[in-house]
Amino acid sequence: MTSWLLDTGPLVAYLNAADPAHGDVSQPLDGFTGQLCTTGAVITEAMHFVAGSRSGPRLLTEFVTTARIRVFEFAQPAALRRCATLMEKYADTPMDYADATLVLLAEQLKCFDVLTLDRRGFSTYRSSENRGFRLVLES
Repeated sequence: MTSWLLDTGPLVAYLNAADPAHGDVSQPLDGFTGQLCTTGAVITEAMHFVAGSRSGPRLLTEFVTTARIRVFEFAQPAALRRCATLMEKYADTPMDYADATLVLLAEQLKCFDVLTLDRRGFSTYRSSENRGFRLVLES
């Protein structure tokens, strides 16, 4: 089964038809039959962005549930240290905590296909084995 990592931008854009990127992410997401995987940090970030709409948090929750998105956590000390190291390494890109957790998830799952709007970041980031990401929207 094909898996994609899901970043915050596409998640928020998919839920908001007025978002400029909505059309760009809707087609690939609507046609995807594989497994979407993300992190708790991405969900937290997305919840922050959708909270401006009264129905935003409910829509996000329903989408995560209906799409059966697998959500992984990286808040234990060893993972936090690794995230901090990555954020320092890519400070000029820059890399935020949610991005760092997606890099850790890619390493854990051996999945480097990412649905993201952050082309600059995910074109630059590398795994600990120097593996790059495939940007789903550019494929």
